[in-house]
Amino acid sequence: DYMAMLKQSHEHAEEDMNNRFLIAVKIKAEQLISQLESALQEDAQLLEDHQINTLKNFMEYYYK
Repeated sequence: DYMAMLKQSHEHAEEDMNNRFLIAVKIKAEQLISQLESALQEDAQLLEDHQINTLKNFMEYYYK
């Protein structure tokens, strides 16, 4: 029944929107981590050891 389908779509609209948002945020985070990994490989000499360790710890935490 069309009305039931319409009602159900409205009931789940917020949940669907939140799920799409979370997926988009996860994709963006993965892109940023990838860029960070590349930057560390190319330009690590520009950072101090404690800065590198902080960034590596963050990346390890993210991948857990």
